[in-house]
Amino acid sequence: MDNGLFYFIKTYPGKEGLFSLNVVFFDLAMASLLALGGLALGRPWRGFFNNVALADHFPVFSLLVLFPFPLTFEHYLAVIDDIKGAIVLSVTFEAIKAVVIVGGFLLLWLTQGSSHRMTALALLKLLWLLGFNLFRVRASGATWNEGCRYFRKQVDYSLPQGFKN
Repeated sequence: MDNGLFYFIKTYPGKEGLFSLNVVFFDLAMASLLALGGLALGRPWRGFFNNVALADHFPVFSLLVLFPFPLTFEHYLAVIDDIKGAIVLSVTFEAIKAVVIVGGFLLLWLTQGSSHRMTALALLKLLWLLGFNLFRVRASGATWNEGCRYFRKQVDYSLPQGFKN
């Protein structure tokens, strides 16, 4: 659905926030299913990766699966022609991630908390994206009924041809 943003935003101008919000909700639902599957299958995954300690980290790993999609924020900004904003956001977020990972290891000798800190950063970015989209939806005067109608169109557009019949 993320790639369909360009089509919908260019086809229906003035509804950018609505389309992006639909993508965020869709991505959140799909990532939630993956995260729940990861949590439910924590023990079986141990054997798959030949690492008995891996199951202990699956709850945090599942959260990392749940919150990586705010990367679509940069994609969304690029689609609405805010290239500078997308670059600034991407560089800033990557710099913060580097500080969290490398700084935590070099300064505090902490590697275990890296995944928790990365998850918290991704969650903050997700909340920022949601707020940004909600502001744009309110400014456009779009309704939730419109959002549902467009959501169905967006899902249909994003499905491969074989699933539509």
